[in-house]
Amino acid sequence: MKILFCGGGTFGHVAPALAAAEALKKKTKNAEIVFAGREGGKENDAVKRAGYPVYEIPMQSIERRLGLKSIESVFKMLRAFGEARHMLHELRPHIVFGTGGYVCLPFVRAAQVMGIPTVLHESNATPGRACRMLAPKCSKVLLGIRDCAGAMPRGTRCEFTGNPVRQDFFQYTKEKARRILGLPSEARLLLSFGGSGGAQCLNEAMLGFMTSKDARKKDLYHVHVMGRSYYEDAAGRYPTLTTRHSRSRIYPFIENMPLYMCGADLCVCRSGAMTLAELAAAGTPAILVPSPNVTDDHQYKNALSLAQNGGALLLEEKKIDQIGETILDTLEKEDLLSSMRHALLRHGEKNAADRIADAILSVLP
Repeated sequence: MKILFCGGGTFGHVAPALAAAEALKKKTKNAEIVFAGREGGKENDAVKRAGYPVYEIPMQSIERRLGLKSIESVFKMLRAFGEARHMLHELRPHIVFGTGGYVCLPFVRAAQVMGIPTVLHESNATPGRACRMLAPKCSKVLLGIRDCAGAMPRGTRCEFTGNPVRQDFFQYTKEKARRILGLPSEARLLLSFGGSGGAQCLNEAMLGFMTSKDARKKDLYHVHVMGRSYYEDAAGRYPTLTTRHSRSRIYPFIENMPLYMCGADLCVCRSGAMTLAELAAAGTPAILVPSPNVTDDHQYKNALSLAQNGGALLLEEKKIDQIGETILDTLEKEDLLSSMRHALLRHGEKNAADRIADAILSVLP
């Protein structure tokens, strides 16, 4: 039994695929799992580190604005479709599983033309263009967020699975995480980050807060993850934020994010689908600042869905100057933090990877 996984463009499309692949390996011994992606995609590195073969073809997203570049991108996508079809002829998978984004488009469409069963997983609250195009002919479309069902094309066979996260997010209680981090019992821990690559607007806002009088409250500890490309400049400008005993610390990257997220009283972050799934797994209240620079404004819709369910507060980037006031006000409201934690834990899906694996196996010919 051979299953081809495809998706990419960002690590957010690869993460659920890797989790589902691991769940499949545990459920069946005869599963041969291979990945397909875009040539030169950095997200493919994580797949290779996990030990899976990756077959790459050149492709790019389709430009939205009419012009020479949009025409060129359409021709490149058509060429990618031809190469994907040729690859499928050679690999002969029994099923093709896509995790959204333009990278899965040529592989899933080629499989549908060839009569190979296809399954999609849409992690966001609103489906992307590729998902909307492919969904009606899929055997199943798996949803990471329930609200997404209403935005799917008519006739789509939807099934809610949730978004899978690493099991590390379920191994720490808040008390255990804080004990490992060495936090005083009365301290508040604020964790902030802008995603795997960082976010300049959020970085500057957090640096401003960390160096303000308000941040010097004796019971507030603050860890901010800059992203590797931003860290060196920030460390040069604010050397005190890099010292070991400072209560406000900046880092280029944190290896054990589950530990810090589980120990935090509050997070300030973007609202990518996988980040929201991790917050729900950890039960950590958040102030979400959606990136305005994403397709279909899906981060705003993700954040709005979680905020409406009571698990987070939504602060648009254009109001980022209010972030310090919002942080301090939220940390003072224990009832609000408690209700957000309970809403998040209800929202989280511990068995999402197993549900995805079961859904894939259910459509195998």
